Amino acid sequence: MQPPAPGEVGLEPIALDDLPSWSPWPARLVGFERAEKRDRTTEFVTREYNEEKYRPLLAMWKDSDQVTAPEIRAEEIGRDPESAVCISIGAELFRTTLREAGERFQALLWEHLGPRVSGGVGTIVELGCGWGYNLWRISERSPGPHLVGGEFSPRAVELGRSLSSGRENFRIEPFDFYESGYSIFDHVRGPAVVFTSHAVEQVADAERVIDSLMQRSHLIDCVYHFEPLPELYGDSLLGLMRRRYAELNDYNRNLLSTLRARTDIRLEVVGENVLGLNPLHPISIVRWSPA
Repeated sequence: MQPPAPGEVGLEPIALDDLPSWSPWPARLVGFERAEKRDRTTEFVTREYNEEKYRPLLAMWKDSDQVTAPEIRAEEIGRDPESAVCISIGAELFRTTLREAGERFQALLWEHLGPRVSGGVGTIVELGCGWGYNLWRISERSPGPHLVGGEFSPRAVELGRSLSSGRENFRIEPFDFYESGYSIFDHVRGPAVVFTSHAVEQVADAERVIDSLMQRSHLIDCVYHFEPLPELYGDSLLGLMRRRYAELNDYNRNLLSTLRARTDIRLEVVGENVLGLNPLHPISIVRWSPA
């Protein structure tokens, strides 16, 4: 069990038996409540993100030119930051605050990306960046690197560009994981650190993502995936629930096996189920480099 860290806020252990009091999903997964299987098509993702998620955030920005990135983020989350949530670390469940959960996630990103920034990397690229919140947080920690975000949702791109207006080293560009060759790398200066966070999960087959990245391998120092990896969930009760959750929501289920099968990359780090802001959908950490 990990001790409290980033914000020195304690973590109160939660028994697996108590998970149904924190989430409706256990009842759905065992069939006591209806759960329709999703088909994560381009149309579904467009509706869920461009229409339902980013339309009101963009409207908030347009209604007030004084709104800030933290205020946009607070509206995006839509809950009191001090409200209690259940998170996971490995196979353990904990009660903490929504604010602390978010800070733990940001600390995890910086733990891995920060040394690359300190080492002098020129560009950080986030694929599937939304309106750029993760990049904005990186820019607050270190204003040095050139930050490039790619996002599928036109409204998120418009919002991100508005929030980063006037910052020469920060840009948000249209991006599609299904695009070949990834033209976003036309904006990269020198070998870049590329990362994804809860983004490849939207892609049915990770092979095309890796193929497109490798077409730009000469511009890539390394790639981090902060993504759920159902291949690592295992056969415990919690693991089985996580696997079924991924299936019902049609999240990607072949990223790790795709990377392991490649001979043109070096798979350097695999950290298993490191943090789950949703305990049924935890991220693992993968780092790889072109061979």
